[in-house]
Amino acid sequence: MRESLDGAMTFIAKSTLFFRLLACFMLALVACGRAASGPCATFLTQATWEVSMASPDGNRLEGEVRVVNGVRRLVGVATSPEDAREPLDYPLDSLTVRGDSIRFRFAPASVLVEGKCIDGTRIQSRYVEDLRPSFSLIQGVGELRRKS
Repeated sequence: MRESLDGAMTFIAKSTLFFRLLACFMLALVACGRAASGPCATFLTQATWEVSMASPDGNRLEGEVRVVNGVRRLVGVATSPEDAREPLDYPLDSLTVRGDSIRFRFAPASVLVEGKCIDGTRIQSRYVEDLRPSFSLIQGVGELRRKS
């Protein structure tokens, strides 16, 4: 008689585990599959954004974030205090949009951009470019504006 009860407990334990795993999967699916909402959601559309940021020491990042062949890219120019200009044409990496916050990087120097979306057309931003040990840390502020 004991053997039949042991089998029932094993089945109940397996069923409970299955339903727990199913619930976790469904929760993850709902959380990850949800579209971004809030003022930063417009950044995820096909719109082009003008970028204008500068550091106190005279470094500037100017250009656009645009969608090219389905990939968001930063296209523009980085200008040093000595007016040396470096063309920029890099895909955005590690793009995160949460509510009124946005964060992404672009290569090759792994520039980090973080911003607060004021509304669907304007993002107050800051950037950090860490070129140490060769150069000093560059930090600047600016804005992204929706162009189209």
